[in-house]
Amino acid sequence: MRPLPKKPPLDPPRNDINVTPLVDVCLVLLIIFMVITPLMARGKEVPLPKTQYQSNEKDKLQPVVSVGIEQCEHCDKTVKVWLAGASAQGKMELEEIGPLSDFVMTPDGDEVADSASRQKLDKEVKRLWDVAKSQESKGRLYLKVAADPMNLDNNIPYEQVYPLLMAINEDLSLTSLDLGTAEKKGG
Repeated sequence: MRPLPKKPPLDPPRNDINVTPLVDVCLVLLIIFMVITPLMARGKEVPLPKTQYQSNEKDKLQPVVSVGIEQCEHCDKTVKVWLAGASAQGKMELEEIGPLSDFVMTPDGDEVADSASRQKLDKEVKRLWDVAKSQESKGRLYLKVAADPMNLDNNIPYEQVYPLLMAINEDLSLTSLDLGTAEKKGG
């Protein structure tokens, strides 16, 4: 009879925690948040006016109209209007509507003159409302207008935005217009 082979010695139990899976999970989460964070901001990024009190109402994912100053190397700065919203596929779209100067009052001052930008804004907002998944977002609009107290050149005066507000009111018959502001930090 042959002798049985010796059993290999077992490793002693270890009290260390294997952190490799934890690090892997943390790195994956970090990458996900780095990719998702820029996508969470809706609409064109403009400096918003700072306010002390804000509404805590939940976002209805309504279309966003942004008014801001765009500067390019070859031209003077121009104030433009952008529209952002979710497409039928759920993908966020950002579309340039046109210059804010396209929205002007008629000579009698009673209504806003018709323009290609006005017609495009009306058509695109209605399209976004038609494909909206949430009934709460229909008939609502979110407006962001640049106002930077640190750089007065980035401020857009109310009298320039007024014709846009009037065109939105005349064309879209809104149930709600939400104004974008930034929270004032500190005292």
